Amino acid sequence: MGKFLRRVLLVGMLVLVLAYIGISWVVASLVIEYRDVIDRDDLEWQAIYAPEWDVPVTETVEIMNGERVLVADIYDNPAEGDCGVITLHGLGGDRALVRQYGPLFYQMGCDVISYDFAPRNNDVFLTYGYDEKDDLSVVLAWFAHYTGLPTEQIGLFGTSYGAATVLQALPENDSIAWAIADSSYASLSQVLSDQINMVAPPLQITIPLISFIIEERTGTAVEDVSPMDSITLTDVPILVIHSRTDELIPFNNTQIIYDNAKPETTRLILTDWGSLHVQSYYDDKIAYGTLVLDFLAEFAPNFGNQSDVALQDL
Repeated sequence: MGKFLRRVLLVGMLVLVLAYIGISWVVASLVIEYRDVIDRDDLEWQAIYAPEWDVPVTETVEIMNGERVLVADIYDNPAEGDCGVITLHGLGGDRALVRQYGPLFYQMGCDVISYDFAPRNNDVFLTYGYDEKDDLSVVLAWFAHYTGLPTEQIGLFGTSYGAATVLQALPENDSIAWAIADSSYASLSQVLSDQINMVAPPLQITIPLISFIIEERTGTAVEDVSPMDSITLTDVPILVIHSRTDELIPFNNTQIIYDNAKPETTRLILTDWGSLHVQSYYDDKIAYGTLVLDFLAEFAPNFGNQSDVALQDL
């Protein structure tokens, strides 16, 4: 009987080890492999995330960062406000996701560009802003050349994954006019902890192996993916925004980021009008636009024609 029990225990332990490895591999794959998360034929999705804009795309271009192809839409503004804005979308989406923010900056006379993250059109892993921040630097340089604007007259606006990318790019692009990060995560470690806690808290024990698998497959250390650390290394004026009722990325992520930031150049807004993830602007464009204009008036008063913005027309 003793020998039989030992065999049972051995088999049980082997099953547990294999389950631990298998679950960790699956979760790591879900984290780093790109996939569309939204049906773009869904009319409700289009109304919320990719509404029509009466300003046509001037041109769609491909911007190269090595072998990475970044597909971008450009909205060339005839108003010549001597300003430019780069908008960055969230995970699982495309450049259409940030179309809704275009009118706010276009009314200022700014040229606007939005582009797809490299993992959407290239066979590369998601690195949660670590590699994507280098793509953003390339797009910034390309856009500055295209518009003839110095980087001091260009702002960065990102939501969710795009917000985290913006924050991680700031230490290498400290000359830009401003940055707005809506619904960022504090770090990739925090993403793993938050998401696993939402689905199955006991699986927190798999995080060390998940992190190891991510690092081995992407070549990126999980601890290096950290907007909360990047924000300490920049003097760029930053507005960080998050909904208190965000169901996907808890708002405490942005609170953590703000707590690490330089208070003299950073403003924190936690919206309280019941919005889900990155829907604060959609739910109340006037209130959201007012927050942005107040931030720009304080930190970048000469950026574009801010007095031309008609919030009721957003």
